[in-house]
Amino acid sequence: MLSYQHIYHAGGWFDLHKHAILCALWEAMPRNTRIYIDTHAGRGAYDLSAPEAIKIAEFETGMTRLDPARLPKPFAPFVKALEKNAPLYPGSAACIAALKTKGEAMHLFELHPQELKHLQRALGKQPKVKIHQKDGHAGAINLTSNNAFIAIDPSYEIKSEYAQAAQTINTLYNKSPKAVQLIWYPVLAARANRHEELLSAISAPHVNITMKAPFKAPPEKGMLETGLVIVNAPEYFDRIAQNITDILSRILLRT
Repeated sequence: MLSYQHIYHAGGWFDLHKHAILCALWEAMPRNTRIYIDTHAGRGAYDLSAPEAIKIAEFETGMTRLDPARLPKPFAPFVKALEKNAPLYPGSAACIAALKTKGEAMHLFELHPQELKHLQRALGKQPKVKIHQKDGHAGAINLTSNNAFIAIDPSYEIKSEYAQAAQTINTLYNKSPKAVQLIWYPVLAARANRHEELLSAISAPHVNITMKAPFKAPPEKGMLETGLVIVNAPEYFDRIAQNITDILSRILLRT
């Protein structure tokens, strides 16, 4: 979706959930052999003081409410990524860039020309990082291997993206059955059942972790829940992910 720019939503409660689990999942994989593939890398890292971020101020539902210094152990990889990227807020690609070893490769896909320029400035000079202005679904399928970690994070502003994400997940699993996949999806007030098309079409074995919007009353518009599908989660990681979800929900709802 070439009109979508994540800067308008960066640092929101759904970002914290996604990135805390993404960082923990990356750290749970075997070291020094990992390859990271991001199908929709965006800017990589985000300036929450930028006019675009301030316009909607989604970060006030998430990052503004968070004190990284007080987060418990399951959040340690995410806290490390936050510290290494400060004062910017790290998207998925910047999180992994902060955590990977120098010998581990990253392949970042982004089609939006403006976002691509930001991405190149943020991460283009880091070792073993390749940035591609190509379709991320096709790129991930072409590059996948059994030691890959693939993040799939479309905008979902086009209805067909739900089915496309499911197709990519299944194709990746059939080609590289041991690759780890992390797929984000929203549950929207206006289209509350659309995510079910994605979930029902996934044939790869997976776990599904969801978090409700941290508001005392469900929002009338926007996102009701955020969801993460994990293919090939390490043993017991579902418990870690649920623990992160529960802790984050309490922190954001209480503040």
